[in-house]
Amino acid sequence: MTLVQSASSLPVVLLALPSGVIADRFDQPLGAAGRAVRDARVSGALAVPAFTDALPPTVPLVLTFLLGCGTALMGPARRAIQPELVEGRRLGQAAALGAVILRSPGT
Repeated sequence: MTLVQSASSLPVVLLALPSGVIADRFDQPLGAAGRAVRDARVSGALAVPAFTDALPPTVPLVLTFLLGCGTALMGPARRAIQPELVEGRRLGQAAALGAVILRSPGT
């Protein structure tokens, strides 16, 4: 369990600065859509062997690390487009809700 948590949290630590730079330099909605598609592919690659009981122990760690990379890269872009999605008087509430969702167990 600890290895899985480390594999999902380590990319956030490693990619914090680069993901902010990427979010500032590139188109956020298009980049977020591309990362979501990639995360769906990685999730599918994890699900298929898990359902067939053909999952070696290292595969979930590697794929969980890749999903963590997607989360780390998508976070700053998600926060950057938040003012475009929410009206100004509710921006604080939306930011707080986003923080709760990003830190909830199982993500």
